[in-house]
Amino acid sequence: MRPSAVTPLLEARALVKRFAPARPFGGAAQRVAAVDGVDLVIARGEAVGLVGPSGSGKTTLARLLARLIEPDSGDLLLDGRSLLGRTPAAFARAPERRRVQMSFQDPADSLAPHLAAGEAIADPLRALAPRASAAERRARAIRAAERAGLGLDLLDRRPHQLSDGQKARVGLARAMAPEPDLLILDEPTAALDAMTAAGLLRTLGALKRESGLALLLVSHDADAVRLVCDRTATMTRGRLAPA
Repeated sequence: MRPSAVTPLLEARALVKRFAPARPFGGAAQRVAAVDGVDLVIARGEAVGLVGPSGSGKTTLARLLARLIEPDSGDLLLDGRSLLGRTPAAFARAPERRRVQMSFQDPADSLAPHLAAGEAIADPLRALAPRASAAERRARAIRAAERAGLGLDLLDRRPHQLSDGQKARVGLARAMAPEPDLLILDEPTAALDAMTAAGLLRTLGALKRESGLALLLVSHDADAVRLVCDRTATMTRGRLAPA
């Protein structure tokens, strides 16, 4: 799906990802396309919603766009340059790595239980800003927490001392700390009550308006997506429906 008259920030071209389904009794299995020839453009400062039923391929596509998994074919371009020309290990050290970040559906899964919230937020900077001092990493973590709407009095708490909503904001701040151009959010409100979810969506809307951050919001909740996003793409059986 391609918006008109915009400069692409991230562009997926014919992305394909196949997986072999589990077979409890062994034997060969035909690989199934979780993402099947997807084209998608996200412009600078644009918020795109990605909706569809469970199993439609939304999360797989999101992970492909963040290059957390590798496609079987197709291309992925950032500012018109392919991100797939380097090995995953080389890309992990490349400057482009920080520009696309992802916040996961269950933030607790990405938070080490022994790290306080502030340490967890700053932790990605060890790899993505290796020249930053400990003080600089701390300052960037504080700035990210403020932008994510996380109270600074919570930065010394560990995950088990935080509510689901607070952990969601830690996950958001952690993804924001590298100062990306595009933030991908996988079901950010799925585990939250209605009031907490509404507050998080307001924060995302403010981030888009105030910083020009591009967003890809993956959700099964079309109403939540409409509150934040400029347009919506619908995924079914690994493919995007025509606009």
